[in-house]
Amino acid sequence: MARPKKWRNLSCHPIEQYFFKPAWIPINNLEIIELEKDEIEILKLVNLEGKTMQEGAEKLGISASTFNRNLNVVYKKLSEALLYGKAIKINS
Repeated sequence: MARPKKWRNLSCHPIEQYFFKPAWIPINNLEIIELEKDEIEILKLVNLEGKTMQEGAEKLGISASTFNRNLNVVYKKLSEALLYGKAIKINS
């Protein structure tokens, strides 16, 4: 059985679900990649606020290795969506 997910101190709270998709292709014809709230927070901390791995991990209340692992997962998801024309859904 998997270990329960640790609570994270998030400051980014999307109000709605958002979809980003290739133009002119109906959403029901696309595979959807889902991003969670903590993944959006990680992107914000690293790319917009310029935080280091350690600073971002401390802000979220997780270890630096977990932060780095989650950041790599987010980059892989975004790369897959952009390179293979998949939709991106941001879960609220």
